[in-house]
Amino acid sequence: SSGINAEYGDNPPGFDVRKRVIVCHSLPEGHSVHAITSGLYQEFKQIGKIKQLWVNVDRGVQNAVVMYHDSQVAHMAYEELNRKIQFGKPLDLELLKDRDAYTHYPDTSNTGPPVRDKRPPPAAAGREVIPPDSNCL
Repeated sequence: SSGINAEYGDNPPGFDVRKRVIVCHSLPEGHSVHAITSGLYQEFKQIGKIKQLWVNVDRGVQNAVVMYHDSQVAHMAYEELNRKIQFGKPLDLELLKDRDAYTHYPDTSNTGPPVRDKRPPPAAAGREVIPPDSNCL
């Protein structure tokens, strides 16, 4: 045996190639949705190319969903940014599979999931979406 997992390659133990989504839980109140969206976008794009990012506000609780094109980049972002101070408090991040993210934090923009619809979803009340950025590194 070569020690390389045929499905996941030479990634570290616990790596799951299906996990490309990071959920930022319990974002602080007192910041606009636009400020949170912009701040998270600037932070997360430094790690790698973002497929989509959206912020949900529900009954005063704000969370954000960051979807990367690549699972390795998502894992790196999780490791680097979890508990990092943003908006005056540590980021509380969770790494999810695409399917689980859509189940628990659905895209409610009526344009369908981003994987099927290349057009950026329109912003809804209390929610801001940043479309894919081809200039992200």
